[in-house]
Amino acid sequence: MPAAAPPLRLVHVITSLKLGGAQMHLYRTVSRFNPEKIASVVISLASGGKISRLLRDAGIPVYEVGLQPGDLDHPERKPGT
Repeated sequence: MPAAAPPLRLVHVITSLKLGGAQMHLYRTVSRFNPEKIASVVISLASGGKISRLLRDAGIPVYEVGLQPGDLDHPERKPGT
């Protein structure tokens, strides 16, 4: 019998894991994957959020970058342009 293939590794990147439509869709999707076939990891640019806890409770690794609003603004760009 051939050995089972290793799971596909899938990384999901999202701006935050605060409660919202995209965040709930991400949670519902990755929590339904069979971890023997698809191993998901979530990277959130912001820290915290209810969905972060739900993902972790479901056994899905979550990494938080910890960016704050304005962290990625270009220093020469004026707000609103």
